[in-house]
Amino acid sequence: MSTDGFPGAIWIPAHTDRYARRDSRTIDEIVLHITEGGTDKAEITAHNAFGGPKYLQGGKWMQQAAHYIVGRDGTVVQCVRHKDVAYHAGTANDWTVGIEHNTRGGGSSKDTKLTAAQYMKSAELVLWLCRMLGFAADRYHISGHSEVDPGTTHSSCPGRVLNWDLYMAALSDQQEIAQGRTPMRLWNDNEI
Repeated sequence: MSTDGFPGAIWIPAHTDRYARRDSRTIDEIVLHITEGGTDKAEITAHNAFGGPKYLQGGKWMQQAAHYIVGRDGTVVQCVRHKDVAYHAGTANDWTVGIEHNTRGGGSSKDTKLTAAQYMKSAELVLWLCRMLGFAADRYHISGHSEVDPGTTHSSCPGRVLNWDLYMAALSDQQEIAQGRTPMRLWNDNEI
């Protein structure tokens, strides 16, 4: 487990080619992503997508990684320490923490919406990060990949599967839960 990570997260480090080590840094924003892989398991994405060295594809070095991955069952895996710069959002890498969300239930399935478990666990993670980093859990500090990196080839990340209204509702409901109150929404896959 990383010493600065989300409580309960599984520590599966990214390959050292996929991030830059830092002694410290200032983080001002959280960036949400969706995976392009064919698995629903955060642990498999961590090993397969971020565990190997960078590679050359079409004349460009591919070395992406994120700080966290949220699996379809709500499992959280941390791959990069907060103080290190993960390569996940172009020029925004220096001041952001990246969170990937698995979006496929198997190699042949199509993109799908996030699960209720992902919304709730991701919201819990983001609220924890915002408290730790000292900024508000709002759309000014929580962005999508294509918003902070407009030149990305992932122009619909995370918008094609993440519903921002539902995400903000999950943040609100997680805040209610943290204060000992029961939220009104039923968070199950049939209700989202």
